Amino acid sequence: MIIKEFKSHIGSWNLKVDEISLEKGEVTLIYGPSGSGKTSFFQGLIGLNFAEFIFMFDDLNLSQVKPSDRKFSVVFQANNLFEHLLVEENLKLIQQNIRLVLLQMLL
Repeated sequence: MIIKEFKSHIGSWNLKVDEISLEKGEVTLIYGPSGSGKTSFFQGLIGLNFAEFIFMFDDLNLSQVKPSDRKFSVVFQANNLFEHLLVEENLKLIQQNIRLVLLQMLL
């Protein structure tokens, strides 16, 4: 997976990422202080915010795919992790509760 030339503009705020490359099975962490653009980066990738970029995945340019067809999702900061649970347990908990969140959004 390669993400190149990512650019997003929100008001007067600009975010630019030159390149991120990941091999199959590789895991990476994106971190930074509050307001540094982590959430905006992912919102741009999944189509919640406008962004220009080249996103190659298995020889398919996903930046040419409609956002609704990209099959990505984001867990926003409001869904904090429980410190006493393992990462896998936190993810399972989020997965179990996602239906409730979606239902609340629809009401």
